[in-house]
Amino acid sequence: MTTVSFLDRLRALYFWWRGKVDRHYGLMTADPARFEAAINNYSKAIDLNPRFSPAYLERGVLYSREFDEAEQGLRDFNQVLVLRPGLPEALFCRALAYVDSGQYQAASDDLQAYLETGDRAWRNDASRQLGFINDLLDELEHSSLPQEG
Repeated sequence: MTTVSFLDRLRALYFWWRGKVDRHYGLMTADPARFEAAINNYSKAIDLNPRFSPAYLERGVLYSREFDEAEQGLRDFNQVLVLRPGLPEALFCRALAYVDSGQYQAASDDLQAYLETGDRAWRNDASRQLGFINDLLDELEHSSLPQEG
């Protein structure tokens, strides 16, 4: 992998902050154009510094939550976890995107991994979600028709 210059890292940080500001105003005003601007700024940050995991994380959150594009969000969360394996926030966000895309076992696995990190930010939410998902998985397993042999 090529080395990213100091100037490009600095420029990436600038676009990341611009994305955060646009996302904030998008949340405050419910203006989809601000979310689009945030996506564009996060993408510019990634183009300048492909190893800048916070830009992937923020962009993934926007794709999965604001644009209902779970698959694109999953791609970004996966990239964060390549760059920073086991990052609690990425595990939690990826689990929610897995739920949105109907991948309940993967969501359960990520929520369990999140809880094992010891992070407390979304511990209660993760525990509650994990309970719901595991109940759903049990129900799906028990409601399936027996296979004829």
